[in-house]
This record gives sequence, structure tokens and C-alpha cells, in this order.
Amino acid sequence: MLALVALLTMAGTPRDARLNTDWSFHRGPAASEGGWENVDLPHSARLEDDTAPSFHSFQGEVWYRKTLSLAPGWRGKRVALKFEAAMQVADVYVDGNLRTHHTGGYLPFEVDLSPEAGKGKPVEVKVMLDNRDHPEFNPGRSQSQLDFTYAGGLYRNVWLEVTEPTYIEDVFATAIKVSAEMAEVMIQPSCPKKTYGDELEVSLLDPSGAQVGSGVLDAEGKTFIKVKKPHLWDLDHPNLYRAVTHLRREGQTIDVLETRFGIRHLEFDHKRGCFLNGRSIRLEGANRHMGFPIVGNAASDAAQYREARKLKSLGLNILRLAHYPQSPAFLDACDELGILVIDPIPGWQFYRDDVPFREHVLRDVRETVMRDRNHPCVAIFETCLNETYNATDDFWRECSMVAHQAFGQGNFFTGGDAYGKKDYSKPLWDVPWTGWDDDHFSRPALYKMQKGIDREYGDYEFGGEQSTSRVGRGDGEGALMLQAWNFIWSHNRNRGNPWSFGDLTWEGIDTYRGMNPTSPVSKSGMLDLFRLPKTVAFFYMSQGARRPMVHIANQWSARPSPTKVVVFSNCSSVALLLNGKEIARLGPDSGPTTGYLGPKVADPLYWAHGTGEILPATQLSTPIGGATGALPFSGGNCQNLAHPPFTFEGVPYGAGQIEAVGYLNGHAVARDKLYTPGKATHLALRVDTHGRDLEADGSDFVFVYAELRDDHDQVVPNGSQAIRLSVSGQGTLLGSGERRAEAGIAPFMIRASHVAGAIVLKATAAGIADGNTIFKSVPRAP
Repeated sequence: MLALVALLTMAGTPRDARLNTDWSFHRGPAASEGGWENVDLPHSARLEDDTAPSFHSFQGEVWYRKTLSLAPGWRGKRVALKFEAAMQVADVYVDGNLRTHHTGGYLPFEVDLSPEAGKGKPVEVKVMLDNRDHPEFNPGRSQSQLDFTYAGGLYRNVWLEVTEPTYIEDVFATAIKVSAEMAEVMIQPSCPKKTYGDELEVSLLDPSGAQVGSGVLDAEGKTFIKVKKPHLWDLDHPNLYRAVTHLRREGQTIDVLETRFGIRHLEFDHKRGCFLNGRSIRLEGANRHMGFPIVGNAASDAAQYREARKLKSLGLNILRLAHYPQSPAFLDACDELGILVIDPIPGWQFYRDDVPFREHVLRDVRETVMRDRNHPCVAIFETCLNETYNATDDFWRECSMVAHQAFGQGNFFTGGDAYGKKDYSKPLWDVPWTGWDDDHFSRPALYKMQKGIDREYGDYEFGGEQSTSRVGRGDGEGALMLQAWNFIWSHNRNRGNPWSFGDLTWEGIDTYRGMNPTSPVSKSGMLDLFRLPKTVAFFYMSQGARRPMVHIANQWSARPSPTKVVVFSNCSSVALLLNGKEIARLGPDSGPTTGYLGPKVADPLYWAHGTGEILPATQLSTPIGGATGALPFSGGNCQNLAHPPFTFEGVPYGAGQIEAVGYLNGHAVARDKLYTPGKATHLALRVDTHGRDLEADGSDFVFVYAELRDDHDQVVPNGSQAIRLSVSGQGTLLGSGERRAEAGIAPFMIRASHVAGAIVLKATAAGIADGNTIFKSVPRAP
């Protein structure tokens, strides 16, 4: 539970037991006994039809119920039902009596079942949830005005926790001194109802499981353990330690809690930059919403891991979890994979200047920090309300102060927007976000004495609601290349800003929107809604890849000749071959920085980088037009990039094969090739388990991609046929069984049953050969 390992505290009784199976669910007021269905958690209030022309996730009242058999031996124990989150007003009834009322859809709460323990009869728990608009707490805005959705339900795990009345509630573990030779770790358990004579002792285990230290608590309830030559947590070696805390009474252990954490030191030096364990790093990342197709926010722990791993594979080193606390399992995955995180409180363009609202915000700040402070991945706690302009500076300072108090001693930073500030000489946050200048489409430093982070870029500045960065995979080569150019042009500009620690794209993955029924999906992601990469994703892979890579950004369909070919690579040179013959070999682009070369949709003219100068389209060297070859890449605007693109001009078009070969030190180390697309002849099925097998827990799911392929076994980029998928065995289909391919691929989602075993898939489409595959689900790890 919340990064704590379940340990046995009494014979046969788990301290924390996952309670996700065999719930009953009813959508709407529970006025009758009819209409209940059996469900597993995480669970969405409604499976949504992503194929509908407009999208608005279900809002309203739903009910869950479960009958619990509390063991006779639990009489006198503390028994708690712990909810990781529930959207977003929760009333919990125990045997018909209201026991708990909780507000806010993103943070945990618990229900005390101790009065029922040991009575020898079943206990009925009912949970009423209501995710309708609620302006008394954040996010506050109605879904019709919100840029994401209040997808409802018991969408995270529920746990049953059994302890003695005196128990270890929480353990805070953090490194307060860090070097390659020695680290000092502070461990601070919280133990309600601790009495005279009770003893707390901590054992420290290194990543291999070996004990490297131990300690007893001092008068302040802390212990300090020194670790020689510590295994530091960093982006490439995410080493994790465990603090095992024992509560003993009269020599007998009555509770044990295991806490995972990392030893690392993060520094934001406003003159020198960002450092992790003394090594200079530039933060390069993306924003992430937590929604998935069809199931909304109801994603299993395994699905959260796959998502984090996929985002890491894009070459990103930091993620901003916009705009609310996300699943503890996602943070666990970032701990394990080596991804830094900006961890925000709930909030989006909404503030009420009244005491209850402000107190709720401060509660969110405190609970977010307390929940997540053991995660080494969390670099910054965002303790402001995103893009909220009307709160006072004093309130923002109070938010930051409450966060620091909740964390206590150690390596800790707050961050947030500076909008609405009156006095920029007094910073509100440890690490502020940079500003936004509408007149010049730039991101200035707002604090004279502080660097900041460009917390979003790549979307808004390219046309607002009509942004040319909002592109689907099926919108064609020109649109996808323009989106990539937008991101690259901005990223190059941002990396040249001396006042910035780093930048994060808006956004990593396409997301559902609540505010726009005619445009229900925001398509500014590097990955689409079903986690398939767009062209721009390969650029970011080239920036962060640990191994040599090369990727041809174009399609090789018929086009005017000569044409332009763009290659993304981290190699020192790239050769381009047409039908086996080398036609050019280049080093990375090194041309000058110019004005932006794409269209500003809101204005028929164009603007220049950082100056406000407007350039008519006739002055552009490469105007954007309808022709496939009219791509915005100029061979410049790249002097700040880690690995600039390779732009080949004047390439003669010829049907057949085009190949890019990447070279390092004169040796060919990476290849990519494309063929002129042919007619689709067969289907191929690809199951995206992405490092974590499908787990047979009744709720886990994976994406399956049915691909239209030609005689070269290449995905047909303009393929749009309808494809049907049938499923048998230990899995079921989520959503529609027939989808029209976009850019040659139709995505599906398969959910596991409760039994591990084979899942048989068959894809069919008119006039082409079927696709077949078999894969297996596995038992869920304890």
C-alpha cells in the first residue's frame, strides 16, 4: 500500500491485503436491489465509447458494495479499509450507517472497521461516489470547462489493513547527506498510541537485500544511519533501499513495516543549473494525464508500469503529472525505472477566495507530500493550482510553507506558476515555472534571481485551440512533420534559454478533454490515445537514446522529385541510400536559427523567434503548402539540440527502398529502411506488454495492434480498412470489436480474466489474409 510491502504481522494475517475482487456495482442511485453487477477494481463508472463522434465521460452517482468476513481473531485489533482514491465525493456506509465522508478524487482515505472486528458476523460496506462538478474543492471547474475529465469510479486499489491498536502508521526515510563515499539516512516512523516501553528499531537493507545498518529512535523519534559507499539512485541506476521498521512490546514484535526509498541528492543551483548526485543534468520531459481509452482512469498497477516504461523509452528523464496526484503504482514504476517526476496537487484554472476552499487546498498540499515523500523519483512538488491567476502571493507562500513542513528534514523543493504575482523580487517557490509572453511567443524568466522550468511547450504557441501541434497519426506526413517541427523548434529555443533548468512538452500522450465536445481528444501528444508513436516521438528517442539509433521521419510514398528527407539519429553521420545506392552522406544539421517556418493558424502571417517580428509567407525559404515535399525543416534551428536532425535536400524520388545508415567512428551502427507502400496483403497482430506481462487479476489490460501490411511486411501508412478482432481464452475485449485502421493500424484493448493462461486473437479484414497470435497472461504477483 502506497509503496509499502505487505508483511505478516500475525499468523496467517497480512498487514495489507489487496481487496480488489468481487465488488458489486450499480450506476445511478441505489434505490433498489436490482441492477447490480460483479466487478473488479480498479473500476470505471462506465466504459466509454472512444469511437463516438463526441466524448463526455459519465458524471453522476454510482454505488459499490462488498461483504467482508472479519476474522474472529481480529477482536481488539485495528482494522481499516484503505482507498487509494475515489472520484470524487465518497460516502462510505458500514452496515447501513454512514461512517466516512470524503471529498476530493485523487488522494487516499481510510475507513475504520475496528468496531466491527471480532463480532463474528459479516460486515456490509457500501460506497456512494459522485463525480459531478463540485466547486467547493479542486479541480473545481465544471467538466464542460475542464481540459481533462472527471472519469468516475473506484479507479485505484482498495486495501484491508489489520494491525494492533498501537501500530506503525507511516515511515519517512530520506537521505540528508549524500556523497559517493558516505550517505546519512534519516528514518522517522510515525506510531499512534505508542506507550511507555514500546520500542521501535529500524534495519536498513541495500538493493541486494543485505543489511547495511540499523538504529533505534532518538528523543525526537528519528534514527540516523550512515551508509558507506551507497548505491545512489539516479536515472541510469535507480537503486532502491528498504527501511524495515519493527515495533516491539516486551520483546515481542507487534508490527513491521517495510518502506522503499532511494539515496540521492538533487540540486537546483540558480547560477549553475540542475545536478543529480553532483552530475549536471538538463531536464527534458513531458506532461502526462492519467486517462486511458475506454476505461478512463481505472488502470491496474501493471498498466501504470507499462506506461512509465513506454515514456522512458522516448528518451525522457522527467514527467509532470498534470494536474493532480496520480497512482502510487505509477510513482513506484518511476522509482524503479529512473524517471524524475513533478508531483502536482489537484487544480486547474480555478480558485475560490473562501476559507473552506483554501483549507481544502492546504489539505491537498499536506496529503500529497505525506503520501509521496519517500519516492526518490519525485523531484519537485507542484504546490500551486495550475494556471490559476487570482490567488494572492501570501496564499501561495502558505502552500509552499505547508509543503516544507509536511516533508520535514531533507532534500525537498516546491514549484509552481508565478502568474498573478505582484512582486517578482520575492520568489514563491524553490523552483518556479517560467512565464509566457503572448506578444513574443517566448518563455521569459519571471524571477530576476532564479532559473525556472518551462513546464509546458509545443502546443499552445502554435495556434491555441487550432494548434498545428494537435495532429492524429492518420493526418498524413505533412501534418505529422509539422507537429514534429513545432516541438523541435521550441525545444531548440528553450535549450538556449540560460534561465531554464529544462522543458516539458505538452504533452506525452493524447488525452480526452472535458471542455470541447467537438474536439474530444487533445492530439498534441507524442503518442496517440492508444499509445502508438507519432513522428515526433522518434525525434525525442534520438535525443535520449542510450544506444545508436536512426529513424527516417518521412513516408516513402509517391511525391514530386526532388524531395526532402529528414532523419532523426544520435549518430555522427548518416548515409542515405536509394535502392541500395548511396546518394548522400551528411553530418547533423548545423544551419542558422531563423523565424518559425510553420503557419500560425490564428494569423495568416508568420512570426520570428523571440522578437515579435512578423514574416510574410513569401519571405520563408520553405513555405508550408499542400505538396507532400513541402516540409518545414530547414537544416537549422538546432544549435542547442543534443542531436540535431539530418535534413537531406534535393533527394531524387524513386519507387522502391530508401535506407538510412547511422555511423559512429566510421562504423555503421544503426539502420532504418522504408519501401514505397504497396497494397495491404495481410494482417499482423502485435501485443504491447512493454516489459510487464498481462496479469490475471480481472482488471489488467494491454494494447493490441492489428496492422495492415504489404508484401514487404511494412505497415501501409494510408491504410484505413475496417478490422475485426475476435478473442478467446483467458481474456476479453474492451470496447468495440471492429475498428477502422488509422495510418495502417487498428488498436484494441484486451483485459485479463482471473485465470492465467492462453489468449487467442484473430484479426480479419475484407480481401486480405487474416492475422493470428496467441499470448499468455500470468498470475498476479502478491
